[in-house]
Amino acid sequence: MNGFLELAKRQLGGRCAKTRDRARPRRRRQNSARTRGEPDRQLQYWQQFRGERLQSLLSGPHGQAARQLMQFLDKMTIHDAPALIKLVKPGKWQRADPDTRFEVLALIDEHIIKLREAHGLAPMDDGLTDEDLTALQQIREMLQ
Repeated sequence: MNGFLELAKRQLGGRCAKTRDRARPRRRRQNSARTRGEPDRQLQYWQQFRGERLQSLLSGPHGQAARQLMQFLDKMTIHDAPALIKLVKPGKWQRADPDTRFEVLALIDEHIIKLREAHGLAPMDDGLTDEDLTALQQIREMLQ
């Protein structure tokens, strides 16, 4: 008798290979349906978290400055980077706690990326040398 066939019979445990093969696509569909919804749920959690962080920034001690920054960012064009740097430079952001500075930097980063993508540019374009620092890099250095 063929040793491979005997081994296959023992490993199948008496189940028919045809039945096992029929169940395999159904399991794949169930697993893919389960994992398909997971990224959507994670995105919803992340958006909820970001919304909560933004609300805490706006209701905190730096709320007025954050509203002023958000108004500027909403009207900002791709050529307003020097004005953004001037707005952030004298601000109280340098004396704020690290979480607040992070939220401000994330807010600025998000708006700059949207602007760049709207103009057909790469989302990020960080300079390779110290001479040509981008606005975001300069702001990041100010907020550290």
